[in-house]
Amino acid sequence: RAQLQLQRADLALARNQPREALELLQEGALPPLAVLANEQQQRAHGLRSTALATTGATLDSALELIALDALLPASARAANHSNIWQKLTQLSPQKLQDLTATTDSEALQGWYELALAAVGSSDMDRQLAAIQQWRTKRSSHPAALVMPPQAELIEALARERPQRIALLLPLATN
Repeated sequence: RAQLQLQRADLALARNQPREALELLQEGALPPLAVLANEQQQRAHGLRSTALATTGATLDSALELIALDALLPASARAANHSNIWQKLTQLSPQKLQDLTATTDSEALQGWYELALAAVGSSDMDRQLAAIQQWRTKRSSHPAALVMPPQAELIEALARERPQRIALLLPLATN
């Protein structure tokens, strides 16, 4: 039954009908995720995330990916973390601050704080400092163990940017 519902949801998404896919994936229509095989749980979370993103529910889509993360093998986490990052960094800094203050989940709080480190400032030095501070504070968080590539890019750009710039001017003009 679960496999059939997952197939139907996949087809609904292929027909660009995300609301139908969500109906097929809701509790009651689909057996409780806890009783499904790991692969089916992964697929359900992935399909829900895609359907939610298509309907504009960015935060809910990210939450599905965060739930999916615990089910994934280590080799698949970098891509999933990249997707989580992309969705969370679409939220406003104020929304991320509100979410951080209202959640009881350490994992969610860590994700919100990491996204806030990136969107809280447009200054690369501040972003870098915030990400490094986050890494120190949340060293055992899943994202600290496998950083989203975008966060690593911020760190790499900050490390590799030139410290000095030379300006060459002609001695004479003709």
